[in-house]
Amino acid sequence: MNMLRPKRRLRYQKVRNQIERFLSSCQIESKAVTTSVVQTYCLDLLERGISHSSVNQTISAIRFYCKHVLHHPTEIQYVRPKKQTKLPQVLSEKEVAHLLISVTNLKHKTILFLTYSSGLRVGEVVRLRCSDLY
Repeated sequence: MNMLRPKRRLRYQKVRNQIERFLSSCQIESKAVTTSVVQTYCLDLLERGISHSSVNQTISAIRFYCKHVLHHPTEIQYVRPKKQTKLPQVLSEKEVAHLLISVTNLKHKTILFLTYSSGLRVGEVVRLRCSDLY
């Protein structure tokens, strides 16, 4: 493991820690890993507020451990949590009006009005040219 890059070595250490936490929290022998035990552990992680992507990494680590270290004869089926979707934060009409009025610089005010009224994204505003307005 000394020949690995530092980031890869750190990733392997995290995987090893995930497997150790799994085995110690379930208090089972390593040969007794079943689908229900893994699912229960992952649901517990989700209830504690661990992100879905971290739980998916933990499932992958346990799967690797079972397949390559324990040489489980059968493939254990895992139900992975779906990726979280976060809704964007939207300003109210009153907040937008206050924002537009509070700007005093004419150039900045023009950019904000144009952006808001046309629904442009930040990247589109940055690449905007005068010739695009005509």
